[in-house]
Amino acid sequence: EQARQEREQAALERAAALSDLDAAVAAYEALNAELQELTFRVGRLRSQIDLYESRSRDLRDVIRDRAVESYMHGDEREALSAVFNPEMVQQSIIASEVLALAVDTDSSSLDTLLATTAEMDRLRGDLRVDGDRVADLRVEAYAVVVRMNELFATAQAEFTVADAYFVAASAALVAVLHEFLIT
Repeated sequence: EQARQEREQAALERAAALSDLDAAVAAYEALNAELQELTFRVGRLRSQIDLYESRSRDLRDVIRDRAVESYMHGDEREALSAVFNPEMVQQSIIASEVLALAVDTDSSSLDTLLATTAEMDRLRGDLRVDGDRVADLRVEAYAVVVRMNELFATAQAEFTVADAYFVAASAALVAVLHEFLIT
């Protein structure tokens, strides 16, 4: 809470340094442009994270299913009967090849899962950084808007005074012209 208040106070002080309405508007437009860019990036990051989470769930399901299948349907034949039955030896060799292929596939799925998880973690870090920057930009933008309102109020007051002088000078000119034309 203290850090937030300090950021807000610093933003108000920076905004107070803006001396005219044009500078305040330019500062606000720059902040708004960055805010829009970050908002788009945050949306894209969230979509990517959702996609990676979905992929991770799918990969975990595949790995879990294969592990269960391997556990449930491992080599159920007796090794001794395979030695005496040539047909069983051939089936055992084929089963070993299929198992080796399944292990390679599972290893690839696991590697993909690990890579996906690492990328998802990286994106979440980027999302946190961008989220913090969005919060900072909102504080800055609010401070600039407050300053723009102050500058606008000052300009409006100056205009009102100038308009009053103009009306008074116009009335005096009309009076002088009227007196000049009458005489």
